[in-house]
Amino acid sequence: MMTFDFLDKKERDYSMASLMQAYRLGLIENPRLAAVEQRRQVENRRRRETLEKGETIYGPEQYSPIAYLYHELTEFKLAYASESAAIDNREVFRPISREETRRFYEIHKDLFTRYQGDAFSYEDVELIIRKKIREKEYEDAVQNILCQL
Repeated sequence: MMTFDFLDKKERDYSMASLMQAYRLGLIENPRLAAVEQRRQVENRRRRETLEKGETIYGPEQYSPIAYLYHELTEFKLAYASESAAIDNREVFRPISREETRRFYEIHKDLFTRYQGDAFSYEDVELIIRKKIREKEYEDAVQNILCQL
């Protein structure tokens, strides 16, 4: 029997909304926790077999249910932020203009400033800015799903 040790209903609801967003994007075929558990078991089996062959794995030797869920949720957000080819429907990505990325840079310059006060140039961080904008879009979509739960 699988157990996802959520701290509270809010954490569970957020996780379910995130899984639904990943499902809508086509990143997973089933957004239910039982499907997360099946994917976890497959991943843990793969890790065990890799270790038995004497090969290196990165991360834990095996995932607990909640750790694997959070691993997946992070991967889904990163897939969206990086406009992964795993997301077949490219129409979900609205165009991001250079003006929008420039405005983000100006508003959030502190994110791109080093310890001694010198800042990375806009050109050096433009891709990072695009990903930050995509992360916000992803979180907004998850929040919209949460409002419907």
